[in-house]
Amino acid sequence: MPSATWSPATWPSWPCVRAGPSPRRRHPSRPRPRPAKPAAMDLRLITPATSEPLSEAVAMDHCRANAEADGGAEFGLFGALITAAREQVEAMTGRLLRVEEWELRLPCFPACGRPIQVPHAPFVSLTSLSTVSAAGVTTTLAGTAYQVEAPTGPAALPATIWSAANTAWPSTDAGVRGAVRVRYRAGYDTPPKALLQAMLLLIGAMYENREAEVETRASAARALNSNPAFDRLIAPYRILAV
Repeated sequence: MPSATWSPATWPSWPCVRAGPSPRRRHPSRPRPRPAKPAAMDLRLITPATSEPLSEAVAMDHCRANAEADGGAEFGLFGALITAAREQVEAMTGRLLRVEEWELRLPCFPACGRPIQVPHAPFVSLTSLSTVSAAGVTTTLAGTAYQVEAPTGPAALPATIWSAANTAWPSTDAGVRGAVRVRYRAGYDTPPKALLQAMLLLIGAMYENREAEVETRASAARALNSNPAFDRLIAPYRILAV
């Protein structure tokens, strides 16, 4: 009996098994990191700055705008654009681009000897650390009752305030809102050039997309919210929540 011969046409149909690793699952996109903030905090601006980190002339030169256009109305527009851009950069990085005095109010001191974290960077100085009783009496803690740990540098992390060595935070009256009050100064005397350039990118995007039509609204949104250069400029200075 002749031996059977095999050819592609007569091969049996075997189950097909795909070699290699299983396909990767797509991970959900991660949310953007946000500045770390203490729980149940109340922030109040005490002494605001009086000037912006960028001038109208610099912003208009970046946008190639004419200061004489519309009877000088463009000049006033850029003042609003500078403020909006600064506020956006500050919100996304947790850093103040101008030196200001703020007051952080907490319902009590942190438990278990944990420190108070100043929500803004870069830290300049601590004006006072005080408590308020149920009767409304304010008591300012002596400088020997706490110690401030303040990193330095343009990309420094926020400062922390610890109780003095071998001591605990004082007790506060229950039910008093803002029983602990931390008054401090924070902000840049001279902001990093990367953050100023990020402001200019925002100003340019807002200037070019002031009144987007319906058909160009999607492109305007991409220009304002999806600028890789802007993300790279602020990335080294963004304070991440932990």
